[in-house]
Amino acid sequence: MLIDVSSLSKVLELEQKKGFSDTAVIGGLDKFMRNWVSRTTGAIADRNTLTRFKTLRLSNPGYREMTVQQRQGWAKDVLTLMNELESGKPTKPVKPPKQPATKKVQPVARVKKPSPSAIKSLDEPATVIKGLGPSLTPRFAKLGVKTVRDMLYFFPTRHVDYSQLKTVSQLAEGTEETI
Repeated sequence: MLIDVSSLSKVLELEQKKGFSDTAVIGGLDKFMRNWVSRTTGAIADRNTLTRFKTLRLSNPGYREMTVQQRQGWAKDVLTLMNELESGKPTKPVKPPKQPATKKVQPVARVKKPSPSAIKSLDEPATVIKGLGPSLTPRFAKLGVKTVRDMLYFFPTRHVDYSQLKTVSQLAEGTEETI
């Protein structure tokens, strides 16, 4: 089986020259590998080679998350496989690497605290409303809003309709319009 691996080899060599900084191709090596593998996998008939593809995680190597040393080792393994593919020699069966044992972490149960009702009466000062602190109190006082009841019955005095936009030439004198 002869597979064109020259583009991948060139990209990996350029990546090596750039110090494995994930700048050899636009969009990163992960994206390049997904595209390259999707074009190449159909031409591979050997099961051992497909197994090697899977053990090297060529379709999604997670290159961006690897350290520089991990990138070097991964690139070396990929280039070795590419040389075997290019020469047409059958690849040796490879046992998948053992995944390190991970401990299952029990999620911490979150206890939802009941929210105390801070507002006991509508005649309390407006500052008991969450988000209305001492800096906003004078501004609301100028508008006549001092209690929670005042806040509930505070309605806007006008409405600007931004859905009816007009050009300057369409404005009429004496009407409030949006341009």
